[in-house]
Amino acid sequence: MRKLITWLLIALMALQCVAFAETSANTVATAVNGGDMVRTATDIYMAIPAGEREMLVRIPLAGGDPVCVDRADHFEDLMPYAGGVAYLKTTDGSSAIMNCVGNNTSTIYGFGANTASSLSSYGGKLLVLTDGLLHSIEPGTQLCLKLSGAQMLDYVLGEGCAYFLSGGDRMEYTAQLEGDTTAVKQAGCVYRLDLNSGETTLLLKSGGEHLKISGINLYFHNLADAYAVRSQDAADLLGRVYSMDVQLKTLEGECTEPDNGFWPLDKGLAVWYNGAVNMESEAGTLALYTPEADAVVVSDGTSLYFWESGKQTLTQVSSSGEVTVIYTGDLTAAMDASLIVPDPTATVEPSAEPESDTDESGNAAWFEQFMENKQLASGGSSSSGSSSNASKPKATPIGVTPTPIPAATRAPSLGSTGDAFVDNVTSGGSGSTSSGSSSSGNQSSGNTYSISYKYVKVTGGTVNIRSKAGMNGSVLTSVNQGAVISCLGVASKDSSGMTWYKVKANGKTGWISSRYAKKASAPSASSSSSSSGPEVGMSGKYVKASTGSVTLRSKPNLNGTALDTIAKGKTVTFLNKASTDSRGVVWFKVKYNGKTGWVSSKYTKVTDSAGSATTSGGGSSSTSGSKVKVVGGDVTIRAKANKTSNKLGYIKSGNTATYLGKSSVDSRGIRWYYVEYKGTKGWVSSMYSKLV
Repeated sequence: MRKLITWLLIALMALQCVAFAETSANTVATAVNGGDMVRTATDIYMAIPAGEREMLVRIPLAGGDPVCVDRADHFEDLMPYAGGVAYLKTTDGSSAIMNCVGNNTSTIYGFGANTASSLSSYGGKLLVLTDGLLHSIEPGTQLCLKLSGAQMLDYVLGEGCAYFLSGGDRMEYTAQLEGDTTAVKQAGCVYRLDLNSGETTLLLKSGGEHLKISGINLYFHNLADAYAVRSQDAADLLGRVYSMDVQLKTLEGECTEPDNGFWPLDKGLAVWYNGAVNMESEAGTLALYTPEADAVVVSDGTSLYFWESGKQTLTQVSSSGEVTVIYTGDLTAAMDASLIVPDPTATVEPSAEPESDTDESGNAAWFEQFMENKQLASGGSSSSGSSSNASKPKATPIGVTPTPIPAATRAPSLGSTGDAFVDNVTSGGSGSTSSGSSSSGNQSSGNTYSISYKYVKVTGGTVNIRSKAGMNGSVLTSVNQGAVISCLGVASKDSSGMTWYKVKANGKTGWISSRYAKKASAPSASSSSSSSGPEVGMSGKYVKASTGSVTLRSKPNLNGTALDTIAKGKTVTFLNKASTDSRGVVWFKVKYNGKTGWVSSKYTKVTDSAGSATTSGGGSSSTSGSKVKVVGGDVTIRAKANKTSNKLGYIKSGNTATYLGKSSVDSRGIRWYYVEYKGTKGWVSSMYSKLV
């Protein structure tokens, strides 16, 4: 009986994760992390110190006086919500999620004395840490669900995953300063939680702080590589800024100086050190701004905003270094919104409604499906999804927390922390979890009907094609966001009311959820190949899948149809052609199982023999062309074909250099060109240049 109960609890947690996210969605489009400020179409909202407390200030972009819309002991994690801003507010030990539109505030969810932190949004739900555990909150129903039993100090959302600092296996670091002063600090190891399958993976077994994410790069302070500092009042350890490529799981130091903060922007990483805020990128180091020592710095992802109380100015600095004064005056003297008398003749426009989380028939598919799966997992009837105990779902912790190891002295290698990602293809773990019982909820009603669709376009991230019109169908294959696939003119509704379309993709016939696909016209041949550059010659006889299984695609980009999968360690015939996609990633043209296609250099290496001896994909090769034009901003000329080699000079955007006939691919899969510019010979990245 005890084993049965344990398995039921595990199944319930799996069903909860499946219901929370059917796809390994691209969360750049579907998830938002809370930040230091929010810029809407009409206002800037930001929190600033005001004596012993903080105030949330709204600054109209059209001009006019700023307004203090809220006061609290502490504000954090502002993000766009319902036409305004949502944020966490803590006062007198009590926390709440608030919503502010214009000058009007309201409570979305109250936590009482429970500690709440790290607010974000995913799939229409609000995510938050409550007493160190990740919970999902349904704003309308006030339903609060525990998503994971893993203790977290902090987390950020990435592509279908939550990356978090573990509170269960914190690392302790100690440094002896001059005299008898000792600095001691604890920090959490870095983990990844898959929001689809619930699987937890250790990424870095050393302590991290201050997680931030941009695209595939996870940034944090690494306490395994720290500075010991001492002020008049206390001693402390400051971790250096590191980044981790979450696909390749490679670790790289971003700054060699103690910093006052860092902010990922659209063109690189801004770091405050040696008195100035500098932009670090492939193009080199760009000095952005020198703020006051006690300036408040916030970011919206594309610009930095500096509130300098001494100057009494709010200044916007773009990632290109453009400086704009937004407001001059004392923000701490802003009038409280409660004291402003509204104009009786003014017409108040209705605030924007939150994005709908219902399907085409108006059903709240996520919640209804979760309740049905919950009832079935506990032996109840699928018709009793609204039972009185529905608001108290149970869950079990997932993953195993490793035993802490002694304090490290440097950042460890990540080569053995786990398998590499494989070309963004969904593993289908969620499908296998829910398909154990043919009688489980959300299965197809069998009531199929005809529709006029000939094609559908994938609107989610990487979306599963299933064997049945319901989440209990096994995963047959997956398709990427933006792909246009054939629809067979048939649809069906599952028991939750969600519509599914019958489609054909990657040689498989199955069903795709209407929540992640919409009617589309026939795809054009030109548009599907526009994200790749021309084919160029490259030497070598074979290509080996070196870091994991890799997908063979019909085109040299992620939109190419999946033709086959090449297992890790397998060697295939190289057709001596390469192409670079719009991200700067090189693809190799190969032949495998009678099929000709393309594989990403991120997961493969070029070799001259079919045995184990290989030459890295980073080896140089000959390609065609006579000039290299800089197209992505000023680019750095480097001594070697990688990001960390010595800087030899710069080439301004729009200028061209002489191409010397050689190119190379670095460990990230990025191609570099060997050029000569004004007498300097070196390498430039294809992310900021192209052959002409």
